[in-house]
Amino acid sequence: MDLFAQMEKHQRRTPFEESTEHRFFLEHSGILADIPYFSRFSRADVPFDIIRANIIIRALQNKAAIESAFIKLYKSSQKDFSEETEERIVLATAKASEKLPYYQLNDRRIFVPILPKSLNEIYDGDYYKLIEKPYNKLLRKYEAVVVDPFDTYGPELYNSYFTKLIRIGSSGGRVAFYDYDSYSAYVINEEGRLEVKMSFFDKYLKKKNVNHMMERVGPVIDAFFQSDKEKFLELLVEKELISSRFIYRNKYLEEKLNKKLGI
Repeated sequence: MDLFAQMEKHQRRTPFEESTEHRFFLEHSGILADIPYFSRFSRADVPFDIIRANIIIRALQNKAAIESAFIKLYKSSQKDFSEETEERIVLATAKASEKLPYYQLNDRRIFVPILPKSLNEIYDGDYYKLIEKPYNKLLRKYEAVVVDPFDTYGPELYNSYFTKLIRIGSSGGRVAFYDYDSYSAYVINEEGRLEVKMSFFDKYLKKKNVNHMMERVGPVIDAFFQSDKEKFLELLVEKELISSRFIYRNKYLEEKLNKKLGI
């Protein structure tokens, strides 16, 4: 029996449906349907896919907000343009982007992770390229240069202001995060794809304790990265993340299946 599939199947109801992330997705997912490359994300129906969809939505919103701020300032300054005016426009556009979510990549802020790293420099200060050829095409016909944000920026993209996920640890290019809304830990591989979802608080657990989650989930993730299955299962129970009844039940079903298959 697939332990992680069973953990998800028997997980208690989570607050994800009432979360700000889910509400944000429901309100803005329509923006994805109009972009062929990302349209499949508009149909996201599980927490991790919704989290990924929201990264893309926020990237699109950032792009529109920065472009709008710059173009508005630029057009309003045409009658009295000077080097001083140019500097003022750059500073004002930068200020308008201060509250936008971003991913910190070395010394650069990535505001639009659906675009390559080189083009993101435009949205982090090099705004005047938006009115120069060929970069002015970014304002409307940008689909040709769109990239997969998860392939391009990897698992650390989730460790940014684009999500509410909490980074737990990493090993060999894989990074683990905790999501308070779905009571789940996500292990994400180097390609930014979900490798494992650990769904906590099964229906057999007598008491759901959501206090000090980082202290409790951390050792579990360490055991997982060390491929120590016995320690992993032991810690799930010890840290009150999964009931002993669930573990015994899963072991029984697994042994029964192996016997049937002659393993």
